[in-house]
Formats: sequence, structure tokens, C-alpha cells
Amino acid sequence: MKLASVLLSSFALVACTSDGGGGDDDGIDPVDLCGFGSERYLPFEAGLRWSYAVTDVSSGERKVKDQHLEAGDDGAIVQITGKLAGSTRSVLRVQGDRVVRFQQEDLDSAGVVERTTTYDPGQIRIDEGPDRVVPGARWEEVYDETETEPGSAPAVVRTRDVWEVLDDAAPCESPAGAFTCLHLRRTRAEGGVAVKEFWFARGVGKIRERGDNVVEELTSCRR
Repeated sequence: MKLASVLLSSFALVACTSDGGGGDDDGIDPVDLCGFGSERYLPFEAGLRWSYAVTDVSSGERKVKDQHLEAGDDGAIVQITGKLAGSTRSVLRVQGDRVVRFQQEDLDSAGVVERTTTYDPGQIRIDEGPDRVVPGARWEEVYDETETEPGSAPAVVRTRDVWEVLDDAAPCESPAGAFTCLHLRRTRAEGGVAVKEFWFARGVGKIRERGDNVVEELTSCRR
């Protein structure tokens, strides 16, 4: 599959000032905050952009991560995410209530691919099915994760993620404002050890992410 062109995004120090979200004194509706025109927990179409403050809990160092979506081939969406020394370029599709990642490329600051990871049959970013957004919901996702680096043989890892809905009306704040969020936890039960928590607000997308001693918080969003 041919991927869309890369827009490299660099990290920079962030000043945490922006409009408030739902429930603040200005009465801003979170659904209208970004101008996405969607009531999904994760609006996902070409042209959408988010910026996040990324804090290293151990050192206190804080950077900004920029992320945007481009149109890919055959209805796919390409997600470009800036990182400290390059970017990642992921191919995802909206499949009903699910947003599913099928491939990710890690690129250096010169745009050279350092590693390609594929997910079969796919790794979900979120599942908004009616039975997957209620408190207490729990399910598993199993897929093969294949990493390939230039000059090396592919390494295949069978991966099992356990997803849990902790709350569907969790208060959550970020520099972008105060929101009511869907609170999810993903535990890597096979293929490594990792626990991450995510907070999503309707019409906006991911507000917070916590895991691996790193916290991400939404600072802005726009079309």
C-alpha cells in the first residue's frame, strides 16, 4: 500500500494556554471545540490535527507532540505523529465503530525508514461499539505484530491486549480544558508487559494518555 507523504513534526516546549472544554465558565461544547463536526470519541478523517503536551514523569521534562491525519490509498487514513528525532507514519482504517491500525513506519529526522511494524489482523486504537463503551466492559484483542528493520529478518510476536472500560463519564482535564471522558485501560497480557490508560471526549478525541512514566495531555485541536 502506498503511504501518503510525510510531514515531519518536531518537538518544542509548550505553553499550556487554550480555550476551555465542556463544563467551564465559557460554556464551550466539547463537540464544537475542534470544529470536527463529529460526536465520536475519536473523530478520524483526513485534515484533523491535535497537539499534546508530553511529560516525562521521572524528569519532569515537557515537550509537544503534533499529530495529523492525511488521506491514504483505498480509503485508508495515514496518521503522522512527530517525535523527538523524526516521526511515525501509521496506516489505519475506520471499520464501523472501530479505528484499526494495520501498519506503522518509524522514520528518522531525514525521513528514512528505521523500522516497519505490521499488525495482523489489526491493532485497535478504539472500539466505540455499544457494548464497548459501558463501565465494566472487558474484552481481548489478539494479533500478530511483525517488526522489520533494514537488513534484518522480520520478528513476529503474538500479542494479546486486554481492554477495560473504567468509566464512561470520567472528569478529565488537560491544557485544552475540562471534559467528560470515556476512560479506558489497555493491558498487554502477551507479547510484552505494558499498561496504558486513555481518556477520550466526544467530538474531540484523546484528551489524556498515561503509561510508561509518560503522560500526554491535549493542548489544542483543529481541522
